[in-house]
Amino acid sequence: MKKSLLLAALLLSSAAQAEMYICETKASAISDGVGQVSKGVGGSSYLINSTQGFKPTGPDWSYKGDCEFTSHSYGLSRLICIESTVNNVSIIVVNLDDLRFSKSDNFGNTLLANTG
Repeated sequence: MKKSLLLAALLLSSAAQAEMYICETKASAISDGVGQVSKGVGGSSYLINSTQGFKPTGPDWSYKGDCEFTSHSYGLSRLICIESTVNNVSIIVVNLDDLRFSKSDNFGNTLLANTG
């Protein structure tokens, strides 16, 4: 009995561990929905916690969104995080094979895209 409780505790503690990623933007672009596109360099970075969501790095931000691991038969593994509000949809996709990421924010007719 004692051994099975210990095993159950170990399994539960390992299943509850989150994976953490820090994603630094290397390039960005904004499209206003009427054909105007502005390109920029990086600067923003994000902290992703697979169980809590994602946030910009820094102490004054809280996690938002839900994350899910996906894997495809052709071998591509990703962590996808989505947060949706009335005015905005944010999506972060981390390619777990090469640790590159993309983030998009959709505000009505405006799209902000970051990649790194």
